[in-house]
Amino acid sequence: MTMKAGEVVTNINKFHEDWWEGRIGDRFGMFPAAYVAEADTA
Repeated sequence: MTMKAGEVVTNINKFHEDWWEGRIGDRFGMFPAAYVAEADTA
């Protein structure tokens, strides 16, 4: 899945150490885990 800096990925499934899948708006797909950072939701 292509993504731009600042987009928020939701519904993340960390099914593999290196590859995750998730949703950005109406798009759903896989992406390298190294390309994202988990946001602090506190």
